[in-house]
Amino acid sequence: MNPLSSKAIDWVRFPLVMLVLIMHCHPEDYAYCIPVLDFPGHSFGEMLYGFVVYAITWFGFATVPVFFLISGYLFFIGSEEQWSWDYYRAKLKRRIRTLLIPFILFNLIAVISAFICGAPSWRNQDMIPILGYFWNSTTFCVNMHNWYGLDMQLYYPEIIALWYVRDLIFMCIISPVVWYFIKKHPKATLSILTLIYLSGLWIGANGYNSQAIMFFSLGASFSIHGKDLVQWSYRHLWKFLPATLMLWLIVTIWNSFTDAQQFNHALYYTGSFAVLGLAALWTEKSGKTVMPLFPNSSFFIFALHMCPIGSFCALAFFPQSLINIIGTPDNFWNATITFILGPWLVAAFCMAIYVVLKKICPTLLSLFTGGR
Repeated sequence: MNPLSSKAIDWVRFPLVMLVLIMHCHPEDYAYCIPVLDFPGHSFGEMLYGFVVYAITWFGFATVPVFFLISGYLFFIGSEEQWSWDYYRAKLKRRIRTLLIPFILFNLIAVISAFICGAPSWRNQDMIPILGYFWNSTTFCVNMHNWYGLDMQLYYPEIIALWYVRDLIFMCIISPVVWYFIKKHPKATLSILTLIYLSGLWIGANGYNSQAIMFFSLGASFSIHGKDLVQWSYRHLWKFLPATLMLWLIVTIWNSFTDAQQFNHALYYTGSFAVLGLAALWTEKSGKTVMPLFPNSSFFIFALHMCPIGSFCALAFFPQSLINIIGTPDNFWNATITFILGPWLVAAFCMAIYVVLKKICPTLLSLFTGGR
């Protein structure tokens, strides 16, 4: 991989994780946050806060597609000429360390916490016995449907954020199928996957959801055909950035995940390439290399921020503590301070745990981070 591309990927890891934390803090649920379509009759502060919050929150959903895109690209580097079972075994062996072991360990902590402190209110009563803790223990988007009336109900493992890792593990397992269709029939395969994804016809499925298959395969297409994903995104930034800004504005104004499903998907598609293109632009123009602590700790922060440890969960504790100190976010300053500081306090706590473990118990940390 081009050194510039590698640095650009390092640059995007931590900002994308911060977007996830902001999104998971749900600042749009504060009483002060007004949807854009309801702006008439409200103060400038309410309109400013509402627009910024909805804009950042909706673009936050683009983080996982970017991660799938990068993961698919990195997984298939070195497979341009041919696919071999030795290559497949070597890749899976490495993913056992970097994905499966951390996935199991973090979820085990959450499972033990649930037994000690009680199951969360969103527990899926139809979960698969035992295995369900790592597959479908929680349920969201109940009774939600897309434009076509298709069910949007989604299932998650014990730590909700780790659905991404669950689905990525599945994509790695079926990677020979991905390689075959991308290598032999790239245009037809990507056209079909893009149509399915952008149309919203295939919404949610554990492991093989359309988002995972679409972006993992799209990333794979670059490395399988010997192209640099980041440099290509950089060259086409002039196309993807305007499209992303236009779609971002539409989604922010509409701010309905159900009704604007097709616009959202188009935003995540163009936004993924725009993010990588901007990262390459920044890397080239600044000449700076990101401090290793930030990309290296990103996965740990991503996994730990929603992980309950007994009755404690960083995602719930720090924003709520901030509200207890400064007051309910029902005015501009309280809402803005909570919106900005809440996610950063969560990130700072998780990063502090990372630094302490790295210093006193690096072997244990390596298990939880997959050696990152």
